[in-house]
Amino acid sequence: MKHISLLLAALLFGCSDKTETKAAAKPLKALPGLSEVPLAKTRLSVQEAYEAIPHRRTRADVEDEGLDPRDELYLKLVFSAIDESVALRVSTQIDFIDGDTDGNGYFEAQDRISEFLEELAPPPKLVGYHGMVLAAISDQRAFFAEWRDAGAGFTHKRNVGTHAKVQSASGKLRSAYGTLIKEYPPLSSQNKEAYFDYHCALDFI
Repeated sequence: MKHISLLLAALLFGCSDKTETKAAAKPLKALPGLSEVPLAKTRLSVQEAYEAIPHRRTRADVEDEGLDPRDELYLKLVFSAIDESVALRVSTQIDFIDGDTDGNGYFEAQDRISEFLEELAPPPKLVGYHGMVLAAISDQRAFFAEWRDAGAGFTHKRNVGTHAKVQSASGKLRSAYGTLIKEYPPLSSQNKEAYFDYHCALDFI
């Protein structure tokens, strides 16, 4: 009976002396080229948007960071997508303040950028960072959607920083920046400024 019981246990739960093997890590999905980042096509260029905030604009030179080529390309893609989102955010805010709250151009363009980002496979260390950037953009989109729906009755027109979605997006961008510089600390003073500028310029606050 004891022998039969042990046999049944082995069949049901597996033999205890089997060697466990870990599944091989799946290779990360190939990244697109920089030319595939969706363009904002707004009233303001990226440079004009930074000037309108106004905010310093420093371009990152990630090739100087000694990163893995794939990680380097990932950062280039994300920073480019953030820049396009800055142009969208600033242009749309100006339009909405001026009373043009249709917003169709913003929503269509921002959705294309978000979909592009969602398809990117970030480096393992930046999975959390990637999610926070996407979530921040989603919060900003929700803010503009509420403004569009309220029209002239929107109460946060001149004090956007008090809106819950704006505050939420700001917190996520700050956390994303903190994660980025922790996991990929910039080596040059130029990149230290650039990493900060991208995330701060996208932030309403």
